[in-house]
Amino acid sequence: MSAKNKEIELKDEIYNNILELTETGDEYYEEGELKKAEKAYLEALELLSEPKYDWEAGTWIYTALGDVYLEEQDYLKAKEVLYDALNCPNSQNPYIYYNLGIALFELDEKDKAQDFFMRVYMLDGETLFLDGEDKYFESIKNEISKDRSMAKKKLEKTDNVITDEANKNFEAVHFYDEMNIAYEKGDYDEVLKLLNKKWEEIPLPKEKNKESPYILRSIIEILLIKHDYMEAKKVCADYFDYDFFMNDFGEGYLLSGKIFYELGNKEEAKKTLLLAYKISGKRLFMDEKNKKYFEFLKQYL
Repeated sequence: MSAKNKEIELKDEIYNNILELTETGDEYYEEGELKKAEKAYLEALELLSEPKYDWEAGTWIYTALGDVYLEEQDYLKAKEVLYDALNCPNSQNPYIYYNLGIALFELDEKDKAQDFFMRVYMLDGETLFLDGEDKYFESIKNEISKDRSMAKKKLEKTDNVITDEANKNFEAVHFYDEMNIAYEKGDYDEVLKLLNKKWEEIPLPKEKNKESPYILRSIIEILLIKHDYMEAKKVCADYFDYDFFMNDFGEGYLLSGKIFYELGNKEEAKKTLLLAYKISGKRLFMDEKNKKYFEFLKQYL
């Protein structure tokens, strides 16, 4: 066996050990054993060679540590590890922004917190805020209103000649407002209509627009809610054609696995859910709506 093959096997062994440790940490976290969870995550982190920021695994290990420290209300440590997560690959994720915003807010760094909360809102609407304390979303309500007001004023000052900056700002806020209202009402047809309209409005090349992956993933999620699995499968194929899955923390593979599962293709469901698990560990499956897919997946782990 060549030295190269040994190196590859060693890397696979290390990666599997990291997955095992992070899964153990996730289980401890769910049970409220926070010190044990922290220990498991730190051991996983130690398995990464320096610089740890170069490894994608570092992104979700630091994020997991952030969850532990937030639960312990150790906001300074949470802030430190979540900034570490942002220095790792593929870390431009609303979940990380939201948790970092919480840490900064509780450390009375309100301006910085507001910046991260606004990033969350622009990328993911109110979704993450719904499960958190009201004060976090309240902290950006004025900023959202201000953005809308400033955009309108800019439009008026230009004698209705729409500047790119003003138009994008106003349209983005208005879109998420409309979508969130429709979603809260359970009007998924309207949500889907708004998302499809937004997708059509994104200029070519769509893969260059930072909103594109979120829009497509949201369309797939709504189609899953509507049980329109064949259409979800078509949109998911578009998602992979655009290569968005390369920077999404395994979310594309999770969606694909969910679609295959609901269509009864358990073999393909197993393959894609395993890929999601390999990239992110158990973290993607901790949401209530994803737990049944993890129960299915556990028999293959």
